[in-house]
Amino acid sequence: MKQFEGILSDINRKVNRGESPSFDEIVFMYDAADINDLGLMARMMAGELTGKQVSFVSNMIMNYTNVCNVRCKFCAFYRTGNESDAYTMNIDEVVKHIDQYYNSFGLRQLLIQGGVNSNLDLEYYLTLFKTIHEKFPDLGIHGLSASELSFISRKEKLSIHELLEMLRQAGLETIPGA
Repeated sequence: MKQFEGILSDINRKVNRGESPSFDEIVFMYDAADINDLGLMARMMAGELTGKQVSFVSNMIMNYTNVCNVRCKFCAFYRTGNESDAYTMNIDEVVKHIDQYYNSFGLRQLLIQGGVNSNLDLEYYLTLFKTIHEKFPDLGIHGLSASELSFISRKEKLSIHELLEMLRQAGLETIPGA
């Protein structure tokens, strides 16, 4: 078994006792620890918790539009809508795209999001989720960013709670964190 050295060894012993690393230890791991050592330490800890049992979710990430009016400085994905490569998929296109991968990859979850597209209304999202849920009932819909949800709720004059309830009834199961 790998023996860690120095501060990382101290952190490893601490975590193995069930204690949480301190803020300074977390900063050390972020700034200075070798990524391979961190991965190995995480794997060893996970092994102690779960043995050799692992799981995964076969999922698909899908962007139904790249049109966005937010213009985040870090985003190289968005288009204003005037560019030749700007797109917004209609519901049939979304379903066709999912269908290409659903059975062959055994998809169980769909992360679906795009941009803050002012051309889309609540009916688009409700119909989108309802159609996906009807066509692929075993596919969990994990979708829409916080900024998309905020924009839709303001545009439709709904509380976030009201919006989420409507989307949930249409088939949305979970939303991504960020």
